[in-house]
Amino acid sequence: MTARALVLPDRAAWLAARREGIGGSDAAAALGLSPYRTPLELYAEKRGLLEANVESEAMRWGRILEPAVADRYVEETQRTLGPAAPFTILVHPERPYLRATLDREILAADGKVVPAVLEVKTTNAFRADDWLEEPPPHVLIQGQHQLLVTGRAWVSFAVLIGGQTFRWADCDRNDAFIAALQERLAAFWRRVELHDPPPPVAEDRDVLALLYPKEDPERIVDLPAIASTWDSDRDVALAELKKWQRVRDTAEAQIKAAMGEAESGYLPDGGRYTWRTVTREEYVAPATRYRQLRRLKT
Repeated sequence: MTARALVLPDRAAWLAARREGIGGSDAAAALGLSPYRTPLELYAEKRGLLEANVESEAMRWGRILEPAVADRYVEETQRTLGPAAPFTILVHPERPYLRATLDREILAADGKVVPAVLEVKTTNAFRADDWLEEPPPHVLIQGQHQLLVTGRAWVSFAVLIGGQTFRWADCDRNDAFIAALQERLAAFWRRVELHDPPPPVAEDRDVLALLYPKEDPERIVDLPAIASTWDSDRDVALAELKKWQRVRDTAEAQIKAAMGEAESGYLPDGGRYTWRTVTREEYVAPATRYRQLRRLKT
């Protein structure tokens, strides 16, 4: 199986072509397993309802640092990489909505089948634990997606953590997972083609506000039968929230009473609370001063 190479003239054309299919960075979102995007958000991007691929500062630095991380990978592994092809999209020969942009191809690797795929990542120090034993799930899904599109036998990951810690790992092709992934991505793309959005989740509050920015006073809808379940779930959740908010407020009141005029209070296990006076500056509302209770780590 050979993927077709779609060579685009610039970033704008590349972004437009990405919208016409599911790329490696989209795969985890389509499965509902991305820490960054929900299925509904991805659906809205593919439909052109939301602006996609807006480059954040972290993404920009990842793009800038990618050559340096790739060079470090070569230094560490003694493998040979192909040149970067940032505006080239590989298209699955049978399912053209399955697409991949490779960070690099591995052209030579001692004792392993080549060519293979290299995924280059950067992440902050707070995510270091995600890479302790292997790449995090959404990255592994991205790697298997690249193998699905290219037909390659293995993928390698290179990551720069916190700007100073380098790690790399190889991952073999998992045909059973790829078969399941292919079907799940096909189902997602059918939704895009049929204008059938996936169900929203809690994280979709902002997405829904963008999709439906204003109301039509003349429009009235009959909600589906399952809406009665949603309504019941909401009532139960509100009751539980009220219950546990009272538990929290009571516990905090007891801690404050035990602290009295003390600024800090230590727990038997070494944890610490502070109860300090903070000032809220005056903007629209009048300025206020109040003591704020905070739970600190040991």
